Amino acid sequence: MMRNEWVESFLKTKFFSSCVNHEELRENKMNFFCIDCNQSICQNCLSSSAHDLHQQLQIRRYVYQEVVRVDEIEKHINCSQIQSYLSNLAKIVFLNPRPRVKISKSESGGAACEACERSLQEPYRYCSIACKVSVVAEKGKDKSPSPPLMPHPIPELNDAESVVESIDQHKRGRVILDSEGIDAGVQP
Repeated sequence: MMRNEWVESFLKTKFFSSCVNHEELRENKMNFFCIDCNQSICQNCLSSSAHDLHQQLQIRRYVYQEVVRVDEIEKHINCSQIQSYLSNLAKIVFLNPRPRVKISKSESGGAACEACERSLQEPYRYCSIACKVSVVAEKGKDKSPSPPLMPHPIPELNDAESVVESIDQHKRGRVILDSEGIDAGVQP
């Protein structure tokens, strides 16, 4: 599996359904995503030895939509420029755009999501992880010639294949890119 394949699967996954492996148990809502297995799992799956050393994300609900804590997801995806919200004293971001009546940027008088045109607060450019991933992927397709893949890509690169950091970078720290997407070093 390529390094970023899990992101597409993660964004398409429907969470909070009952786990078929643990139907008889009480806490069986699938509200975790195992990055290494590329699948949603429940609390019982998480506590099994099958996922002991795997990287997981906990999915939460906020205004009936799926969200993830910024401090958890930023280990894997650069969430800069995605509008965040506070829930239980933690910053969160939406996985996918929320349903809404479409109001254009000119009608709202402020910033709007570059992908879905949802009204945003300044200086944000995206309303969700999915919107940022789609815009970064489109920009990567429009560029020619496309820049070569870096050994440890992150989402700010203008290449559609560069959506997530690799696991070893996660352990070392975050890669910092300059304005052209060139590796400027690793942040501890």
